[in-house]
Amino acid sequence: MKLFFITLLLTMTLSGSLAFILYLLIMFILHEKVPASFRYTILKFCFFLFIVPVPLVKHIFVIWFLSPPKHAIISDFIINTAQTFNLTDRGILFPSFTHFEKLFCIIWFFVFIVIFCSQCIRFIHFRKYLIKNLVPVLDYSENLEQLKLEFHIKRSIKVLYSQEYISPFTFGILNPIIVLTASATDTSNLYILRHELQHIKTHDFFYRLLAMLILLLHCFNPLSYLLFKELKEVQEMNCDEKVIKSLSKQDSYAYGASIIHTASISRPLIAPAIFFSKSDKEFLKKRVKAISTPYSIKFSTMLLCFFIICTLSCIPVFAYSPSTYDWRGESSEIQDFDNVTWCEMSFSNDSNDALEIPKDEHYFNIYNNIFVFSDGTIMPVDNGSISFYSSCNHVFKSGTFKKHYLNGKNCTIKIYSAKICTKCSHISNAVLTNTVTYSPCPHK
Repeated sequence: MKLFFITLLLTMTLSGSLAFILYLLIMFILHEKVPASFRYTILKFCFFLFIVPVPLVKHIFVIWFLSPPKHAIISDFIINTAQTFNLTDRGILFPSFTHFEKLFCIIWFFVFIVIFCSQCIRFIHFRKYLIKNLVPVLDYSENLEQLKLEFHIKRSIKVLYSQEYISPFTFGILNPIIVLTASATDTSNLYILRHELQHIKTHDFFYRLLAMLILLLHCFNPLSYLLFKELKEVQEMNCDEKVIKSLSKQDSYAYGASIIHTASISRPLIAPAIFFSKSDKEFLKKRVKAISTPYSIKFSTMLLCFFIICTLSCIPVFAYSPSTYDWRGESSEIQDFDNVTWCEMSFSNDSNDALEIPKDEHYFNIYNNIFVFSDGTIMPVDNGSISFYSSCNHVFKSGTFKKHYLNGKNCTIKIYSAKICTKCSHISNAVLTNTVTYSPCPHK
């Protein structure tokens, strides 16, 4: 199978994109009445499809555990084992990289390293700036410890203060740091601590980094950029949703007022961090509306939405089926099988039916159409090669054209007297001469 790794990447991006499109469609239909926590769960599922090679895992599981070993593939047939999956007695051999894929991976890896290193350097400089220019906050140490117990957080958390008029923010994964700023008042700082601790509890900074990885891996997909933007909004709304559950109605209004006040006086700052509030007016309206009237739909509706997204987004996953050969039982007879690129082998089938079928029909294990010339030469014919090619100066040869049709466990062979172009494989003057039915099919 040519371009195996690129095909896998495209299948992953198609599956993740389909899940995200369905998510956007459901949000449009329900007018964003879905709770932010449920939206966050769906976005994490989209992340899973974008990052994890689920199509490959599915294919390996099916062919290794659910498919019985087939000890008869093709008789006297040459196979390019470097471009197919190969199941051997010692494990699975993956296809090798083509020259185009090697070039693609080198370019992609170079871009990835450049962007990743630049982000790391940016983060290191930003962290050094914080350490040098910010001072520790001791006034809220007692409140912080009480809130950590309430949120069941055991990690070490630093609280620093900046005199800059920027929005309070959190950054870091293993040792997170909360930065309080001059944009917040003493009253709102308690709400900010709750909000930022919720970010830390739900590992939002980690998922923000995963979103960056998706942007790098699927940089050719415009939906990955929209997914990153949606994630930032949903993370903030999810935090608001969790925080107001522990607040009274009056405190919830005060919490919303703190968000508006902080956004109104804060200047923008580009940094690898999660900010408490931003000056985006449309998003502020969404946050305040969700705080004043929390969204709520039936659990059964959410379950149905998630089921639809999971089912439809998995269509590309189940459609992924690269060329695979099962050598279990035969690979032990080949010396140094791991280094074999091309091999020519003859196999015997355990079933009596396989011994009775014509030798040329062993090709139906791989192809559904074959052409047998008068001298006995066998030529596989792809489905796409049967159509007419007007630009070809045809050179026809006579012979027998055979087509294989599967009918459940049975199959039918239709035999035609025909001519084939040796240049473009165009079939001409096909006349049906015979039809043969096998029960069960001995070819696959």
